[in-house]
Amino acid sequence: MRTISLDVLGYSKKSLVKAIQTFIDSQGGFEDERIPYANECLSILNSKNEFSLDEAESLVWWSVTSSDECCLENRENYEPWEVALATRKINKLDRALDIIKTKQQ
Repeated sequence: MRTISLDVLGYSKKSLVKAIQTFIDSQGGFEDERIPYANECLSILNSKNEFSLDEAESLVWWSVTSSDECCLENRENYEPWEVALATRKINKLDRALDIIKTKQQ
């Protein structure tokens, strides 16, 4: 099984743990079908330093939020700095996914 470290993809474990924990905390105790998956991803992140390509792909997706996507779809409703930040986050994700895809071949 091929493995990869997150730093090769441009991410740190700390940043992804923070992103996932922010998602969990934002649910405010409401039931959400993604919470068990988020907890599973936290478990994976905390248990190792090298990840399978499938795990890495699942983990890096947490770096982009629906707010980032909404920002890019409705640029006129956001400040330029917000659009720039969302653009950087999505471009970073795209680069990471490209690296993973290349390694899967």
